[in-house]
Amino acid sequence: MTWFDYAVIASVGLSVLLAVIRGAVREIAALAGWAAALILSGLFAQELAQWLPIALSPMLKAVIAYLVIFLGVLLLSGLAGVLLAKLFRAAGLGFTDRAVGALFGLVRGVLIVFVAVMLAGLTSLPREPFWREAALSGPIETAVLAAKPALPKDLAQRIRYR
Repeated sequence: MTWFDYAVIASVGLSVLLAVIRGAVREIAALAGWAAALILSGLFAQELAQWLPIALSPMLKAVIAYLVIFLGVLLLSGLAGVLLAKLFRAAGLGFTDRAVGALFGLVRGVLIVFVAVMLAGLTSLPREPFWREAALSGPIETAVLAAKPALPKDLAQRIRYR
């Protein structure tokens, strides 16, 4: 095993551990919060920017407005997640919340590794000895190659592992 294998195991393990600690409710609220923050800040940043002081440049106003909405939505979704998790625990569903959280963390960890290996396929990293000698690089590369037809053609053509 090389450090590549240890990094994969650590990434997935850390994702599972964090999800068990936080629970599925908080994990799902966080994921929904990120999605909502991206969408809502994109939709309403221009509206908010109009209300900012005129002395600021238009670019700075747009950035500030985007960040205010983005961070505000993340904060609210985080608070909602904490409250919902407390509600679940009060209802006696704490173990279920954490067990489902572990599954969520496992899936998230595997997806993070998958995307990292896919992006590495765009570079020369897969030709390095630490990668070639890794026990887990081959199976993950196989999974990425199997998913290539679902990727945009320009991206898929550039992913190489040999």
